[in-house]
Amino acid sequence: MANTHHRIPLTPRIERVLALDGPPFGRPRPTPDELEGIRQVLAEGAPAARRLNLAFAMAIVADNAPDDRSAQLVAAILHDPAADAALRRQAAAVLGDIPVPRSSTALAQALRGSPPALEASLLKSLAKVGDGEAARAIAALGEAATPQLTQLRGFARGAILYRIGGAVDQDAERALLPAGERVAFTSVPSEEVQETLRRFRGSTYGLRFNPALAYAFQCGHARHLVLLSAELQRGRLLAALAEKRRLLGIVAMQDERGSPDYLARRLIVARPAGATIHLSVLSPSGEVDMTGSLRHTDHGMALSLRSHGARRPVQVEGSVSDDGIALEATAFSEGPWNKRTGDTDPAAA
Repeated sequence: MANTHHRIPLTPRIERVLALDGPPFGRPRPTPDELEGIRQVLAEGAPAARRLNLAFAMAIVADNAPDDRSAQLVAAILHDPAADAALRRQAAAVLGDIPVPRSSTALAQALRGSPPALEASLLKSLAKVGDGEAARAIAALGEAATPQLTQLRGFARGAILYRIGGAVDQDAERALLPAGERVAFTSVPSEEVQETLRRFRGSTYGLRFNPALAYAFQCGHARHLVLLSAELQRGRLLAALAEKRRLLGIVAMQDERGSPDYLARRLIVARPAGATIHLSVLSPSGEVDMTGSLRHTDHGMALSLRSHGARRPVQVEGSVSDDGIALEATAFSEGPWNKRTGDTDPAAA
């Protein structure tokens, strides 16, 4: 049984784990006496960081004893003026793994005036363990230093309010369930497509295009065109799509606002696989921006594309028949700053 009234030395294996040059991974499950020894190290505060890895010590305590006493010890390090910035951020992160009221209180108290990197750690932890008081503390903060912090504040406050069943305002709601902006696609007259191709700048990846299969959408201030391969013809679209792997087309963008000149912005690739046709949309540097598929339905094929690793999630839905394609996109705002830029480009997300 651990004796809390006497100094308990660290065992050799815990000393190895907490050594400043110790292994960067692996946290053993301590015995009760070992756990008490680690807690006594934490009670020394920031000065102990000169000889031991306090980040590991805090993490081991949170893993094995996520209680009020552990929260008190870690909170003391968070608020210790002698602790360096990295140690305070680590303490903030660990408090998010100790779900007791003291953790929420300590994190919320550290919010005001904290530097951006520390605030980010505090908010991430408050999303996990924050209470109503913490939600109010977040709402009372002044202007955030960065757009990312604005987003993180909304996420943390929204997660808290959802968890505790509090009243959720529009900002918190949008942080967790962002509203989508509809992006409409319209067919482009063949004459306009032919004129666009005549003035096209740069490579078309060796593709020739079907002027009767072109679709336009507006994103921000730039107009975009989806141009499809001349190998695709109305009347037998479904059969052509299922025939072989192919470069299906490109997404072209105006060179500048109002310009009649376009250049390739994305490449569209298709690969049949049985009853499914896999789709991919790639940047000129080969990065995969969107992935999806075409799948058979009673009336043709259903198209579905989702952004791949994008900062602004985008989804494209549509249907394909032998006679044409119908498309519609939804672009989800990353945060309130996107409203100012109007940049909701499903091709660039």
